[in-house]
Amino acid sequence: MKNMKMWKFTVTVVVFVAVASAWKISSSHISKAGIYNVSTSTNLKSSESSEPTTRLTATGDFEHSLQINPDNTNAGSKNAFKKYKSGDYQGAIESYNLALKMNQNDAESYSHRGSAKASLKKYQDAIADYDKAIELNPKSAEFYVNRGLLYASLGDYQKAIQDYNISIKINHKYENAYFNRGVAHYKLGNKKAAVADSQILAQHYKSQGAAVDAEEIFNTMKQFGK
Repeated sequence: MKNMKMWKFTVTVVVFVAVASAWKISSSHISKAGIYNVSTSTNLKSSESSEPTTRLTATGDFEHSLQINPDNTNAGSKNAFKKYKSGDYQGAIESYNLALKMNQNDAESYSHRGSAKASLKKYQDAIADYDKAIELNPKSAEFYVNRGLLYASLGDYQKAIQDYNISIKINHKYENAYFNRGVAHYKLGNKKAAVADSQILAQHYKSQGAAVDAEEIFNTMKQFGK
């Protein structure tokens, strides 16, 4: 339709590794965009508006949560985050260790340290940090998705789906959870469930005026589910 906004979405699938494949979804095609560092901080805009759009992303929310809640971190955590951004994951872990000595009830620091550990492929240790983060803040949809991504990185897609399900119960509009759940379903050979999640996502974006086809989303899920 002539007046319909053609919004673009970036899908970045990251299981907390240094780089990830990034995909752009427009109203009529999906194309591989290249290799990007772990990041969820870019505000995408529609081609006809200066207002930020909602993003369809399958990445963990480490950076995203820190940027929208900067006051949730103390000075030690902010220093650790700078190290994480620079790629000094071990240094970030050590800094978060110090920050957590000052405040053992900081759920964000546990989640961020978990992300740094996962960047070093210490997935079990990272899961332990997310267990603690969730214990301290069981209402964080992001924490459950990130832990789900960690389970998926270990090949435990059933546990990953369980975490995505909880995330959706907390926030039924959380796109990350639907996309990652679809990928996990596909990995387990449950194509019907993966298609259902792609349809939910398509309806969500349609309600925002974005022409994103469910089949195209599903095809992207398949790419990351190989």
